[in-house]
Amino acid sequence: MKRLLIAFAMLLAFIQTGSGQEVVAELSQYDVELTPSFKGQDLFIYGAIKNGPDLSGERFDVVIIIKGEMRPHVVRKKERIFGFWVNADSRTLDAVPQFFGQASTRPLDEIADAETLRQLGLGLDEQTFFTTSLVKGEAEMEFVEGLIRNKEDAGLFQIYQDNLPVMSDILFRADFFFPPKVPSGTYEATAYLFQGGQLVGRTDKAIRVDQVGLERAIYVLAHEHPALYGLMAILIALFAGWLAGYITSGRKKLG
Repeated sequence: MKRLLIAFAMLLAFIQTGSGQEVVAELSQYDVELTPSFKGQDLFIYGAIKNGPDLSGERFDVVIIIKGEMRPHVVRKKERIFGFWVNADSRTLDAVPQFFGQASTRPLDEIADAETLRQLGLGLDEQTFFTTSLVKGEAEMEFVEGLIRNKEDAGLFQIYQDNLPVMSDILFRADFFFPPKVPSGTYEATAYLFQGGQLVGRTDKAIRVDQVGLERAIYVLAHEHPALYGLMAILIALFAGWLAGYITSGRKKLG
């Protein structure tokens, strides 16, 4: 029922938009609550293409990008030494999206040229994992490739090319899944509309992924009041130690 209502809202938005090529989009939900029992959440985007007076006959293409907050990330390389896996080397990538989802009607290199993709930052190849201006060599790219593999295995990088149908040249839909370990933060969802290799429209939405309940309270305390959080952690540890000692001494007396 919810999906039908969203599809109906898309049709209304399509009817109400003005002339010219435009893209309108709506999310199945704008808030994802990370509860203790959170086991992942499906999220889908419905969209509609508004085709104004255009006689070129060029096909439309749609690209959907969902991107989490950019944060530093340490990637470690393991090597087997004397039968044990140890950390042999590491790199800190300066700007890694906590989540990256992409869906498109065709592979990106068939939708637009490399310069357009670079300017818009579309695709994992165009993500600036290093913020420095230094040219990175093969060693650094090996860590980037390792990061991408790890994120894909964890479900935090999702790439769906040639898998975004446009129905009747008007409606489209893209499906994503936020895994159980999806990081909290504010995510950006953007729908890009291309025609003949040119960007002709886009729309942006925000998704809030946040913890709720006791976990949220602990998270806020740890990040906004670290000194108080540290003091409480020490007190809890001392109390746990005292309680364990009290129980042990009581058992000895009973014995």
